[in-house]
Amino acid sequence: MSVADIKTPERAVNRLPSAEVYLNMEVEDREVYPFQPVKAVLKAYSRDFNSLRKFKNIIQPRQKNVEFFPVSFSRSDIELDRYSQVASQTVAVYLLFPEEAGLIMIDPIMASVETERIKSNTADLRVKRLPAESPLSFKNAVGEFKIEITSPQKEQNIEVGKPINITVKLKGEGNLTKKLLPVIKETEQYKVFPPKIRQNIKTTSESVSGSIEADYVVVPTQAGRIEVHTSEFSYFSPEKERYIDLGAKTISYNILTEQQVNEQKTALDKVNDYTDKIIDNVNIPILKTDKKEIEKTFLDALWDNLAFIISGFGILAVAFIFLRKGKSKPQPTAEKEENISDIEKKLRDEQLADPAFTLDDLDRLIKDENYTAYLENVEALLSDLDEKYQKEGYTDLALYISEQKNEIIKDYQELLLRMQHEKYRPIPLKDNILEIHIHLKSILNHIS
Repeated sequence: MSVADIKTPERAVNRLPSAEVYLNMEVEDREVYPFQPVKAVLKAYSRDFNSLRKFKNIIQPRQKNVEFFPVSFSRSDIELDRYSQVASQTVAVYLLFPEEAGLIMIDPIMASVETERIKSNTADLRVKRLPAESPLSFKNAVGEFKIEITSPQKEQNIEVGKPINITVKLKGEGNLTKKLLPVIKETEQYKVFPPKIRQNIKTTSESVSGSIEADYVVVPTQAGRIEVHTSEFSYFSPEKERYIDLGAKTISYNILTEQQVNEQKTALDKVNDYTDKIIDNVNIPILKTDKKEIEKTFLDALWDNLAFIISGFGILAVAFIFLRKGKSKPQPTAEKEENISDIEKKLRDEQLADPAFTLDDLDRLIKDENYTAYLENVEALLSDLDEKYQKEGYTDLALYISEQKNEIIKDYQELLLRMQHEKYRPIPLKDNILEIHIHLKSILNHIS
């Protein structure tokens, strides 16, 4: 270790008054490239143990040409030099990332002992220049890195307009930051929604390593073979002392129209789809078991069964007598049978007739933080409203609002836009869902 200070730590410490604290910054003595980490250790010295215990409030300097990356503020055990009778303690460890070449002076670190402010020494850092002629895609990534692009739907046929989940992962060791992560840019073939960023970074006193992932939702806008590309990525390897160009990563999909998807479905797939639709749209009542029924004793149950058996014999006897007398019981008129579609339609119409019931359900989903189900239910509700106003001579709810409730048309358009964004987001955001709910309530109040 070397310290760029006129005074050596030993000379400064030897002149310490009994209760004062001396702060010393030790920077690793080696020449590095820009954005390559260097370890810095902050130590406190004092002749008084109690003064070290009162040491607090470490403040790192803000320099444009150096980034301080805290590694640890855990204090080491206090060590006592028997010759000088001075105690010392490591109070912080940093990684320094220089951002320019040349000789850089590291500003002092500040701290306090009770009410007094103290500062460390300054230190010099020698930084080599990066080689010239860097790739156009170089964005100051220095270390060793890899790029991956993955998707759970890679081998599947995707329908136009259906979301695709894609993860772009940057992993390795070096100056890992979100700004280095390659991005997926929108093209005519697909739309791209803002990604969710996940970081798994491990910091040691020697390096920063781990991974940064971006979870994208991409929606294809046309059928055929499409390729989703990341931006190009390159980095400088201090070990190899050269630039490494990884280029862009690509993943391909076969996009089908709705008709093509339906043609590929088997009869069983179609039955399953229809069953899922019924389950999603029909409210199935929950049957509640009466607690008193459960608590019946064995004798009560036996008595009920015995009475039932006796009643059965009585009914059979009466029926036998009527048959003997040749009296025939008139046949009841058969009621018109309702198929599943009629029942589903009836239930949905009843639900629409009671918007308060629908809103109660949606309120409950928000309270339970089940935002995915909330969006699905709102989408189904809007679809039902479209059907309702089609029967009244409008093409859909939007046309009805534009002609009859024009003052809320912007609110309705905003609702649809927010719905679209949240639908394709990997994890819907609570604040956005609440905004959607406010717009929805306002619209329902106006049209009800």
